[in-house]
Amino acid sequence: MQISCPAKLNLYLDVSGRRLDGYHEIVTVMQTTDLHDRLLLEEGAPGEVAMACDAVSLPIDARNLCVRAAEAMRLRAAPGKGVRIALEKRIPIAAGLGGGSSDAAGVLRGLNRLWGVGLGTGELAEVAAGLGSDVPFFLAGGTARCAGRGERIVAIAGAPRLAFVLVTPPIAVSTANVYAALEATPPARPADEGGFLRALRSGDLRRLAALLYNRLEDAPGPHRGEVERLKRLLIGHGALGAAMSGSGPSVFGLAADLGEARGIAERIAGEIGEGALLHAGLTGGSV
Repeated sequence: MQISCPAKLNLYLDVSGRRLDGYHEIVTVMQTTDLHDRLLLEEGAPGEVAMACDAVSLPIDARNLCVRAAEAMRLRAAPGKGVRIALEKRIPIAAGLGGGSSDAAGVLRGLNRLWGVGLGTGELAEVAAGLGSDVPFFLAGGTARCAGRGERIVAIAGAPRLAFVLVTPPIAVSTANVYAALEATPPARPADEGGFLRALRSGDLRRLAALLYNRLEDAPGPHRGEVERLKRLLIGHGALGAAMSGSGPSVFGLAADLGEARGIAERIAGEIGEGALLHAGLTGGSV
C-alpha cells in the first residue's frame, strides 16, 4: 500500500504561555502542501514492525515516529498484526514542515486500512495525539485552525489553494530551544487572527500575505538572521508576503499564482545559499 504524506505550512502561529503539561498554548492555521513523502506499507509477520528509509540520517527504530505509530496502532487494535514500512523522504527533516508527524499520520491511516482495523475518526485522533502535537492534523490535512497544543482542530472549509515558494536553509534548529527562548522575547508586532481568518476565507490574497504571522520568528537563535534574509529575498523578488513555518528554519513566500511562484524560485535560486532546498508549489487539498 502506498501513502502520500504532505508537508504543512503554518500560515498563522501565535503562542501564549506554557501549560501545566509542559507544552505551550498555541493557535495556528496550517495548510498541507503538494510537497510529499511517500510511504510503502506491507503486511509483516505477527508482531513485526520493521522500517527502511532512504534518508540515512533518520533512525529506523523506536525513535522514529513511524515505528511508534505502528506500535501504537498494533497495541490499540491489532496485536496479532505486523508491518514492513519503507519511507521515501522528500520533505526536509527538522525544518518546521511537519514531515515526521505527517509520516506518522500516514502510517495510522494506512494501517487502519491494511489491517482492516476500522478505527473511527475520533479513535484515530486519540492514537495520533499520543504521538505528537501535529500528528492529528495530518489525519485529514487540508486547511485547519489548531489550538491547545495543536490537538484541537477545526477544519476551514473553502480556503483557497495558495501558490508558494519554500526555502529550507541547512541550519539545525531545536524546537524546544526556540520555544524556551521565546518566553523572554516580546512580540515584534501584534497578531491579528480575526483579520487573518477573514482574509483567508474571502480569498483576499494580498491582505492574507500581509497578515502572515509566526510568533516563533521573534525567538533568538542561530537561524534568525537567515530567516530574515530569506524573507527579504522572497519579497524582493515578487512574493506578496513571507513567513517562517513552524519553529523553522524553513521560510515560504506567497505568490499570485503557480507560474509566478516558479518564476520567483528561478530568480532566487542563485541567492538562497549552498545546501538550501527550494520548492515552488501549491497548498491545500486533504490527504
